[in-house]
Amino acid sequence: MTPIMLAISIASAALLFPACGGRQTLDPSTDEGAKQPITTEDSTQDVSPEKLPHLIQFSFSRKCIEIDGGRADDEARAIQVSCNESDRQLFMLLSKPGGYQLQNVLTGKCLAAAQFGTKNGTPITQAPCLSANSQLFEKSSAGKDSFYLVHVNSKRCLQIETNQPNDRLGVELFDCLRNETQRVIINPINHDL
Repeated sequence: MTPIMLAISIASAALLFPACGGRQTLDPSTDEGAKQPITTEDSTQDVSPEKLPHLIQFSFSRKCIEIDGGRADDEARAIQVSCNESDRQLFMLLSKPGGYQLQNVLTGKCLAAAQFGTKNGTPITQAPCLSANSQLFEKSSAGKDSFYLVHVNSKRCLQIETNQPNDRLGVELFDCLRNETQRVIINPINHDL
């Protein structure tokens, strides 16, 4: 579901189900019938964006970060490919002191700088989620609804190698130039809507 479709769905739900926290239906078991609403829980009303998986999309290429082929092994490379909202492209943003861990929904592993690297060109891979700065990223605002993901340990930004829009190029660290090739859009995805 695209961000626009999500916004339309939320707006439609608010119009159709105005009761806070749920929808109202008539209780046929009462003598009053239509005068007695039953409030039923609507699970889509209470899902905060922090509890949803997210797509991380590069603004310039409109491609998403995924774990290459959905591989589960440590050091599997993060790459960019056309967005399809599959689990290998979805990441939980786990708030930690000093930043966020980006945990892949399919593998349960976190994005990290390969071999604890900090230099330009260091590949971004996956590893078991630990409390290590090599797995922490800060979201630095890049304007309306977009960010730069800054690697806490190196203070370098995520970008695509060679800065090209082609599929299957690796994600890497590079000096934060704060340009279009480093800008990402982070969208929560709720498949239940």
